[in-house]
Amino acid sequence: MDEQADIPVTAVPEQEPPAGLDTPPPPAGTTVVELLVAVGIIWGIELFCGIISSAVLLLSGPRNMLWSIMASTILSWGATLGLSWYFVCRRHGKTVVEGFALKNPGARPIVWGVAVSVAIAMGGLVLMSHFSTGKGLLAELAATPAGLAFVVCLSLLAPLVEEPYYRGLIFPVARKTLGGAAAVPIVALWFTAAHFMQLFEDPVGLAVILVIAVQYTLQKHLHGSLVPSLVSHLVYNAVVIAAYLFL
Repeated sequence: MDEQADIPVTAVPEQEPPAGLDTPPPPAGTTVVELLVAVGIIWGIELFCGIISSAVLLLSGPRNMLWSIMASTILSWGATLGLSWYFVCRRHGKTVVEGFALKNPGARPIVWGVAVSVAIAMGGLVLMSHFSTGKGLLAELAATPAGLAFVVCLSLLAPLVEEPYYRGLIFPVARKTLGGAAAVPIVALWFTAAHFMQLFEDPVGLAVILVIAVQYTLQKHLHGSLVPSLVSHLVYNAVVIAAYLFL
């Protein structure tokens, strides 16, 4: 009787494809070329707005200064925010939360950022009360009720445009290309230079802007989220405006 012994057969599990093989790769970040294109367009629009504003002032005098600056600000801010969104989010298939890193970093970074912003604001106000020239475009605009209302709105809305642009678009590309040690001071100086026309007659004010620029950029670098710098920027501007209005 030629009977074969029963040999247990171990079932061979079907091999699964490696994890993530069918998963699309994560969206790529903004490239240096894309950043240069975005910045070039924004600078071109700002130059155009500056030329038009200067022409309006030359032809019609200071009485239309507020309206020309308001129109220029709306146009340049719209272009800045729109291009930042396009090159950070739309072009790379990211949501606004993903692209601009609007993730919750926890309470501690936000609380510390607010505390530092308030301290810098109060210290800056003390310094400026003693050493500031009190001159500059914003001071000139705030001399009238309509101009003051515009300056208040400008200050409270500016972080919603400047943070996505400087810390959401420019800083990640600079850090990826140059490293954090170089990217932080470069973006901080870039941010300060953008405020030069507002405060070129007030070096103390420019120095305070540089300090807060370093703070905001470090917050984005250390916490990987735009939320701390955005909140800190809003708080700083609100404290300065409140002090100007009520003190």
